[in-house]
Amino acid sequence: MKANVSKVEELQRKLSGLSEYSTEKVDVLNKLAKSHLGKSNTKAQAFSKRALKIAEKINYSKGEVISLNTIGISYYHLYEYEKAIGYYQKTLRKSEENNDKHFLAASLNNIGIIYSELNNHDKAIEYYQKALKLFKENNDIKSMAAAMNNIGSIYRCLKKFDKSLEYGLKSLKLYKEIGSNKDIVYSINSIGKLYRDIKNYKKAIEYFQEAIKISEQVGEKDVIAIASNNLGESYLQLENYKKAFLYLKKVLKIAKQVKSKNAIKASYNFFSDLYASKGDYKKSLEYFKFFITIKDEILNKASNDKIAEIQEKYEIEKKEKEIEFLQKENELYKKQIYANKKLEKVHLEIKKKNETIKLISRELENSIEKDFIGTSDAIKSVLEFALIAAKHKDTHILVTGENGTGKEIIARIIHYASDRKKEAFLPVNCSAIPETLLESEFFGHRKGAYTGATENKKGLFEMANEGTLFLDEIADMPLSLQAKILRAIEEKKIKRIGENDEIQIDVRIISATNRNIKELVDNKDFRIDLYYRINTFEINIPPLSERPEDIEPLMTHFIKFFARKMNKPVPKVSSKLIQKLQNYHFPGNVRELKNLVERAMILSKNDILELTDFPLTFKEVKNQHSNKDNINGEEITAIKHALITADFHQNKTAEILGISRTSLNRKIKKYNINIKKVIE
Repeated sequence: MKANVSKVEELQRKLSGLSEYSTEKVDVLNKLAKSHLGKSNTKAQAFSKRALKIAEKINYSKGEVISLNTIGISYYHLYEYEKAIGYYQKTLRKSEENNDKHFLAASLNNIGIIYSELNNHDKAIEYYQKALKLFKENNDIKSMAAAMNNIGSIYRCLKKFDKSLEYGLKSLKLYKEIGSNKDIVYSINSIGKLYRDIKNYKKAIEYFQEAIKISEQVGEKDVIAIASNNLGESYLQLENYKKAFLYLKKVLKIAKQVKSKNAIKASYNFFSDLYASKGDYKKSLEYFKFFITIKDEILNKASNDKIAEIQEKYEIEKKEKEIEFLQKENELYKKQIYANKKLEKVHLEIKKKNETIKLISRELENSIEKDFIGTSDAIKSVLEFALIAAKHKDTHILVTGENGTGKEIIARIIHYASDRKKEAFLPVNCSAIPETLLESEFFGHRKGAYTGATENKKGLFEMANEGTLFLDEIADMPLSLQAKILRAIEEKKIKRIGENDEIQIDVRIISATNRNIKELVDNKDFRIDLYYRINTFEINIPPLSERPEDIEPLMTHFIKFFARKMNKPVPKVSSKLIQKLQNYHFPGNVRELKNLVERAMILSKNDILELTDFPLTFKEVKNQHSNKDNINGEEITAIKHALITADFHQNKTAEILGISRTSLNRKIKKYNINIKKVIE
């Protein structure tokens, strides 16, 4: 670091003694610009633009090319791709005029990199191939190898694995010729990833192990971490959790040694996936929380860095204007005012974005709290599953449970805790739409497609693009529509009624039902293929009658809510009332409890809520509860019998009982069925 600082200082000193319009001054300015690339891109731009201005004035072509190329690179680092391409195109034209094949090839390669970042694969390959041809003519072996590696990566994205392997091996061969160890390791890693993509894990593991071996010889910790991470992922795919854990632990150790927050974040994410694959959702959630914490730290740092970058840019502009001030005092004054307003506008935009992020966080918190409160293990488990589901933004979720248990609230929690939170959350009740309008509602229509279609209409899938579509009461969806919904989910494409063009969509589906959907599948009233498509991850919300310990905290929440709404003091609740409510079967679940509290708050004139404020026949309640005890006894016997039949394999047991593994675990815990003792 000290060497770099002294080099910059030396260039600065040299610059001050040079004539304003000289080729040497252009060269020094360009060297200063390069020394700031990737560290302070605004400073790099400022030096390059000064160099370009002088080079154009003295007609110094080589200096112009270097300046244009450096400005292009600085915009690339700032993710301003359009501006970067513009400067690379200028570099191309100038290089062609000068017949400078080096910069011509470099510019073609750089444009290829940007198109690759933008996922425009055809354009990326076109420019990489042009660059490769020139690198060959220049006998620039290292650049040839880099271009081949880039082309191989593109073909891997396009799933053209033979082509990808061909270019990957050629690239590796060239890197070995010039003995560039770090590049050799990156190339070996790329080939390993290719084999992993085609599920040839044996070959993939061989390449990743070779990458680690070479990295350890040259002491490159960052590439050791990359190769170890790839090995861990491969063993996770093979469900070899012991080895996956071993390599993952190694990655986390290196990440902490080199203090790389991005690498630590990736490790925590990997740990979460690993424990989820093993079925240890408690550990998975623990590491997911670590992942979220460090992700927020990185986001905050990125925001601060962006503000610093803008401030730095402003300071540079200010200094430039101070130089102009010596020439045009009045002109500078106007520009300075404009620059200050521009900076204030940028700060205001950043402030608004930060406020939006806070609002989103508050919205998630409100979603979790609103009518979804409880202290029971069952409700905590539901929330934990929801947060794990949120992490996988493309996974389709089925939420089951009785009416009034809060299925839509869980769907909102999943959406606002996921990477889709900034996009639309569209809830739709499948049973509330007339059958004749279902297809139009979901897929949209073109004006004039049928009688009554007076204008173009977007469907729900199109409106929810990149967000979440919540299909409530999906079990009531007609079979005729189910096939079309399945096709839209599988192909990620839809057609409006009356149009031939397909529209690409990216939508997460969260479905909900209060019916036994598996029974409907068995009776052929619901498509089995759609059932498996929407039920990648099932979350079952237990009825309120199965978690009486949640009644008191829910009561407290609703009482405070209605007290604020009605501008009344918060009343106390008699212990007898709580006890009686805990024995009530609540056919309407949380929604019924909320309505009962609202009614009581309207009619009550005392500072305490009593039994008389709640219109329930508690004798019947007690009898119903006794009957429920008999039903519970039968259910315990059925579960124990199924466990014995399935030789205590819980997946098979759930299948025999016709329930999900999650529901089975909940019932085992509820009835305190000690399967561990039986297994031993």
